[in-house]
Amino acid sequence: MLRLRVLLVGLLLSLSLCTGASHSAAAAPLARRGFVVARGVLSIDEVDRLRAVHASIRSPRVAAWMGQDIPWDALWTEHDELWDLWRFSPVAALVARATGAARVSLLTDFFVHFQPSHRPYVVGQWHVDTTSFDIVDTPAAGVSVWIPLQDVDPAGAGGSLYTVNKTSPISPMCSVSHNGMFSPACDTEFWRYRNVHSWRKGDMLLFTARTVHRSQPIAGGARTALVGRFLLDAPRFRGVSLDTRTVQRKNLCNHGLRSGDPVNSSCFPQLYPWVPPMHRYRRRTRRTRVPSAWSWLWANLWWSVAA
Repeated sequence: MLRLRVLLVGLLLSLSLCTGASHSAAAAPLARRGFVVARGVLSIDEVDRLRAVHASIRSPRVAAWMGQDIPWDALWTEHDELWDLWRFSPVAALVARATGAARVSLLTDFFVHFQPSHRPYVVGQWHVDTTSFDIVDTPAAGVSVWIPLQDVDPAGAGGSLYTVNKTSPISPMCSVSHNGMFSPACDTEFWRYRNVHSWRKGDMLLFTARTVHRSQPIAGGARTALVGRFLLDAPRFRGVSLDTRTVQRKNLCNHGLRSGDPVNSSCFPQLYPWVPPMHRYRRRTRRTRVPSAWSWLWANLWWSVAA
């Protein structure tokens, strides 16, 4: 029944995108502000199942060295709950509607988990996500979806996400990032123009690759979120990037693409327009040949030393 429900919701959302007017109207807030808050997209039961998936992962966590808990990415290749979420829920259609894109593909997904003692190196500072999308020729066109897996009260225990509206009068110095990061001198400006929201289970935040954001510090408890990153329309492959502090498995997937090729690969499955569920890949790991946890760990050790 749950799958039938999300299938029907996804179909209705897909049908609502047929007219250009609704497409443009829905895409306007994301293009103008750089982020969109979507309420009640998932059910509480769906969110609780995602929490259970995170709790079941006992992988080596290289990113914990940087003060945060990020398991390996491309989780959809190994966990049916993640594949079912991206493939059958309204999320991909919501991304299409919010961006005006005619096509939406999954770049990668991962969990982010924080405790008050963590001091995250990247997501705890003001940054943009352009380097996360730099394997394609239009990295600025990428969109991330941030899904908190518990209720979040920014005025209480914290753990929300700060975002900066694109229309804010930011100085030229703070309008350009270096590898996605900004000078500490920009903190005052970003702090002045920050936006923060409270969250209930089932809510999510959509934001562009160029939206300035950072995680809000946590005063107590812990915060877990699922992040999905999506490619829009028909980007071309630019090459594998290793300009990250932790090598993501999207960089290591055996996708068979060369520079300039359209990004048509089972490593980056197209989720919108709708494909009937009987066409889903049953043997995803074999098709995508994503590295195992241990090979990913050794790759990160190697590149950490080489850097």
